[in-house]
Formats: sequence, structure tokens, C-alpha cells
Amino acid sequence: MPQRIERFRPDVIVSQLGVDTFRSDPLAHLNVTTEGFCTVVGMIKSLAPKWVALGGGGYDVANVARAWTLAWAIMNDVQAPDDIPQSFLRQFSGAGFPDRRLRDARR
Repeated sequence: MPQRIERFRPDVIVSQLGVDTFRSDPLAHLNVTTEGFCTVVGMIKSLAPKWVALGGGGYDVANVARAWTLAWAIMNDVQAPDDIPQSFLRQFSGAGFPDRRLRDARR
């Protein structure tokens, strides 16, 4: 895509940041991790003159929350913590955050 963006010089990039491609998604199992997702989000940020980022689906609510949190952090130059805050985990204990980490463990 970098060559196409350079050639066409769009005013705005519109992206859909779905996470049904994550390895733990119960439907797709396409093996994307938070690390890969963040790499792509960072690449879009570096290439886009202006950017509209749309939320997208995922069939694992915890993945959606983690991914969009990481995307927001990248978009706003914020260093997101590794651990999900305990206050959030207590409030949303039934949401399915099994490892209590914002990023996937490296395999």
C-alpha cells in the first residue's frame, strides 16, 4: 500500500480496524496477534495524511476491547500499559480477559 498511497496521494485514509482475524477469535482463527495488529495500525498512522479509523468486528469481546485500546494508544502517541487495570477487570469480570494482559503473550 505505501506505493499506492504515494502515487495517488489521498487526502484521507479510511480504515476498518476489525479484529476477527485474531488467533483466538472463535470464528476465523487467522492467527493475527496484538503485536501484528499494532504493527499495521502504526503503519497506517505513518502513511496517512489524515485518518478516519472505524471500529470493526470480532467475535471475542475481550480481543475487541484490547485491540481498540492499543489502536487508540498508537493513534494518540500514548504508551499503553502491559497489564489491564485491576479496577477494569473487577468491573467487567465476566467479559473474558483470561490472561489479564493488554497484549498477547509471545509464542
